[in-house]
Amino acid sequence: MAVAAAESWAASLHYMNNGQDYETAAAQWRRLQAWFQLSAGRRLLEQERAELNGVLADLFGYHLLQLGIPGEIDLLSASRIRHSVIMSLEPGFAAHAGGGEMIRGRPDALPFAAESLDVVV
Repeated sequence: MAVAAAESWAASLHYMNNGQDYETAAAQWRRLQAWFQLSAGRRLLEQERAELNGVLADLFGYHLLQLGIPGEIDLLSASRIRHSVIMSLEPGFAAHAGGGEMIRGRPDALPFAAESLDVVV
C-alpha cells in the first residue's frame, strides 16, 4: 500500500512534466487523500510526522511552505518558524491546527519570489 501511495503522489506531482492538466492532477491528489484516510495511510502520515518533528525543530528562518495537506494533519507543528503557508491543489481545503495561511496553487508554479522561502515541506 505504501508503494502505491508513493507512486500516486509522484504521479500527482509529475503532471507538470507530461502534459496532464490541472484537473487530472487534482483528481490524482484526491485519490491519494482518500488513501491517507485508510489505516495504512494514517500510519504512514504518523511516521512522516515523527520524522519531520525531529528535523523541523532544528530548522530556522522566517517563511515555511508545506505543499499539500496529506490526510488533513498538521505536519508543521514542531517548527520554530512561525510564518507558515500551506498550498493545496484543492479549493476549500480545511485549515490546519497551526493556524498558518492557506492558499490554492500548483507545485509547478509557486507564487513566491526566488529565495523567499526558508523551508519547503
